[in-house]
Amino acid sequence: MGQQRSHEGRQAFPAANALCAADAVNQDCLYARLLQAFRAPILIVVDGRVQFKNRAANRLINAGVLTLDAAGVARFADPCAEALLEEVRSKKRHSGTEIVRMRTNGPAMILQVMPIGRAAPARARRARADIPVLVFVMLLSEAGAIRKRAVDGIATLSKAEKEVLGALVGGESVRTIAEGSARSVATVRWHVKRLLTKTGARSIGDLTRIGSLLAPY
Repeated sequence: MGQQRSHEGRQAFPAANALCAADAVNQDCLYARLLQAFRAPILIVVDGRVQFKNRAANRLINAGVLTLDAAGVARFADPCAEALLEEVRSKKRHSGTEIVRMRTNGPAMILQVMPIGRAAPARARRARADIPVLVFVMLLSEAGAIRKRAVDGIATLSKAEKEVLGALVGGESVRTIAEGSARSVATVRWHVKRLLTKTGARSIGDLTRIGSLLAPY
């Protein structure tokens, strides 16, 4: 089950690309029906407005993790999710993946945002500079290889690596960790590099979020 869902993002991409190229507002076309069949929430956002959402996405709305205003503009409750969506939309990032917690005490999720890359019809977009993006959400527990790498990596941490990770999650910097543990800055950086490799995190910020979501370790 988890492995099947871990592939849904890759499977959804070509269908979403074709849907947006054909007619992003036509919910009855073949590609729309294909996306409706996915169990993971999928949205297509054009100029900040949701032009397509499958039935699974309604669960996010009903749970309050995603809101749509009267104009159809999507807003995520998690600020990191909101920031990722805006960065991809504005082309500051080509695409991105975040581990987010969509609501207080809610389950951790994998959020993927990627450009579809082909123009939506003129009536479905308000700004020609804006690119259509695919928003794909799945539970971290169902994320297959992504979650397995993070969980397996956490399980192999040394005592020193756990201490460094815990300090990062607690808001400390590399320098303050070094000062507080009588380690050199170079040693702490080496531990951080090992943590990034073991968990598959792309940055210290990403590593901190993974550490906070998978604690205790």
